[in-house]
Amino acid sequence: MAEIAQAAGGDLGTLGQGHWSHVEGGTGRVEEHHLAFALSALNANEHTRSTLHELWSRAYDKGKWREYSDIVSEPVEMLGELCELAGSVRTYDTLFIPGLLQTPDYTRAVAERSRAFVVPNNVDRIADLRAEWQKQLVSPGFQGLRAVMTEGALRTQVRKPGDDAAGEPDVLMREQYQYLLDVGRDQDRPPVTIQVMPFTVTPPGLDTFMIFEFPDDDDPDMVFVDGDTSHRIYEEGSPTDKGQARRYRYTFDVALAEALTPAQSLSFIDRLLKETKTP
Repeated sequence: MAEIAQAAGGDLGTLGQGHWSHVEGGTGRVEEHHLAFALSALNANEHTRSTLHELWSRAYDKGKWREYSDIVSEPVEMLGELCELAGSVRTYDTLFIPGLLQTPDYTRAVAERSRAFVVPNNVDRIADLRAEWQKQLVSPGFQGLRAVMTEGALRTQVRKPGDDAAGEPDVLMREQYQYLLDVGRDQDRPPVTIQVMPFTVTPPGLDTFMIFEFPDDDDPDMVFVDGDTSHRIYEEGSPTDKGQARRYRYTFDVALAEALTPAQSLSFIDRLLKETKTP
């Protein structure tokens, strides 16, 4: 970056230091006009220009994720790319059931409740986007998902607007619990390991996050941190990481050690299903 700035006489044009920091931290893209500016500033030869344009095209040829760029932030859009490239994923949630394990109705109900952040007309598209992420869990080469969630996340009664009457059947939650049991027991797909932290255990952290590991051992882990007002991506060992990826991995390991075993967790979810009101 310093070399580009020096070659451009200190004028970075649209490729500002702030944006480049986001790129280095995995939360921003190098758009085509950014690449053109850098190549021009460095007076790159034709071979270098051709090579870098080819690499850029490969890196950002993710049209099915870009089509959602008008309704989600860039880090959330990039989450689809991480799901697509990852060999395995670990998730940690304290408020809701992990997004990669939500039923479409559960996702829609959560999105509809988030009216400060989600336009009502976009609720179905949010659910469609999450369904696309979930398809990666059964793609060739995917090695498995391990999800740790708190008992509170499981017991949070997510309902569709208008279905809040006391004593009404909890159809949505019954379907969600059954889905967790089904994917947790399915032997014909990459493994989904679910572990629950009961109320008797203090959660080691409150952030919702996902850790992505990739098939190539030389590729560093990536961590996606979720929130209502901001989303962050950390690439382990990058200049902007500053040890954050390691801290989230430690948090996950602590949660995993204190959670119920997979078998105990599925039994726990089964009990919740049986306790939930039926139509």
